[in-house]
Amino acid sequence: MHEPYRRRLPHIMPPGETLFITYRLHGTLPYHILTELLANHEHFLARQIEQSPDVPVDSIRKRWKGRYFLSIDSYLDKVGQETYSLINEPTADIIKESIHFRDGEQFDLHAYCIMPNHVHLLVTNNQQNRPFYGVIGSMKANSAKK
Repeated sequence: MHEPYRRRLPHIMPPGETLFITYRLHGTLPYHILTELLANHEHFLARQIEQSPDVPVDSIRKRWKGRYFLSIDSYLDKVGQETYSLINEPTADIIKESIHFRDGEQFDLHAYCIMPNHVHLLVTNNQQNRPFYGVIGSMKANSAKK
């Protein structure tokens, strides 16, 4: 089943594909910071396009697409760790259990990293009959309830 997930962005999570997923705690990236990071990135891209008039715009955007993600990840890494609960052992154990519970059935887990305010996953989607965003949503909801 290939169904794009459209909450804020179109996320395409086809079966058999390896996906790098980041999810974070609510409130760790305020909207005004997110829009500022996006505006900075768009300004950077505009400069790159202006400085390279002979290079196709799509090529420039493709070359620098990971830069925006890195700016968000860098912001999350800077936020005070003492404020968030993922660093305490009982909470981290709940998240680990939720991730490993689905490994081998709903996805194949390659790696994960639990940060103080966000989680990174590298997984291969092996869902054929269920949209993968439902798997991730279920995993997040399960750990949040616990």
